[in-house]
Amino acid sequence: TSYDIKEITGIDINWANGVVTLKVSKDLDRIIVTETSANAIPLNNRLSVDFSGERLNIKWENEVINLGFFDDSYKNLVVEIPESMSKGLSAVTIKNQTGSIYASGLESEKVRIKTGKGTVDARYITSSSAEYGSGSGDINLSALKSDGLTVRANNGKILVNDISAETASFKTVTDDIHISGTVMQKLNAVSVMGNIDFKSLSSPQEIEMAGFSGDMWIAVPKGSNFQLEYSKPVSYTHLTLPTIYPRDFLVVP
Repeated sequence: TSYDIKEITGIDINWANGVVTLKVSKDLDRIIVTETSANAIPLNNRLSVDFSGERLNIKWENEVINLGFFDDSYKNLVVEIPESMSKGLSAVTIKNQTGSIYASGLESEKVRIKTGKGTVDARYITSSSAEYGSGSGDINLSALKSDGLTVRANNGKILVNDISAETASFKTVTDDIHISGTVMQKLNAVSVMGNIDFKSLSSPQEIEMAGFSGDMWIAVPKGSNFQLEYSKPVSYTHLTLPTIYPRDFLVVP
């Protein structure tokens, strides 16, 4: 089946089990969708691709029931799109029940990337609004730009580097949040059982943090003027001015 890529403004991927990769290739003039498996793929258990409402839909629901001791029914998906198509998308959505997700090189109005179990790795993505989530696994974000950014990890670290966002919200239950090299206007960060480490390249207007069983470190440039809110109980909260890290801490009681 062939579609005119000029008519495609959105991408929806719904995957059952395996690694999903969405990437941009400079030399392509078409979209390439590849599924791979350790075993032969039955005809009734292959992915489906269709085009509706200017959106390309790629789906695999894993309708084959595996009765063996080990579940070897996973399949990996790689979607390659031309560079000309990667800019000006209206929406990109990737949902994976079990397996990691890797995405890079996109410009889209909305981005939604979530997995039930696995790592989420997103790089060089520009969006107006973006959501990244993992039920069990780390979330690694690098070189992202977004007006509104929301990141949720129930059981895993949130690792953020080189992010530009008007507003950003990060929450994890059982692990740490590390944010560095960022430019943000408003930050909200919550870790129920882990530490929060925030190093900013700019002066945020507002920082709001909450922790229940962990430490907090905050480093912002000299001369910053912002509102800091934090919730007890936490072990320690450190505020550093300027960004001489990790020395010269001013302990906030």
